[in-house]
Amino acid sequence: MGGRGPDRFVIDSLASGVDTIRDFRTRERDVLDLSELITDYDGTPANHVRLTGSGGVVQVEVDVDGGGNSFVPAVTVRGDMGLDVTSLVAAGTIVLT
Repeated sequence: MGGRGPDRFVIDSLASGVDTIRDFRTRERDVLDLSELITDYDGTPANHVRLTGSGGVVQVEVDVDGGGNSFVPAVTVRGDMGLDVTSLVAAGTIVLT
């Protein structure tokens, strides 16, 4: 869990289960760093990350090799993240490399 101001949440393993980030705030410039999970980033965020959810709860799934066909749960985010992965990567809110 982060505090006031910008926080960087690094998810570096899928082996330990699905973590929950409880206070993600884009207006505080929080960052979700998935770069340790992603291999062979192809420049298309949707091939590597899928976001689903509603009501301020987002399930983040990753496909580590970017094939777009083997997504696995990585983290649950509570806060104001949104669901547009391309925009979030472009803004630096989600880091893939």
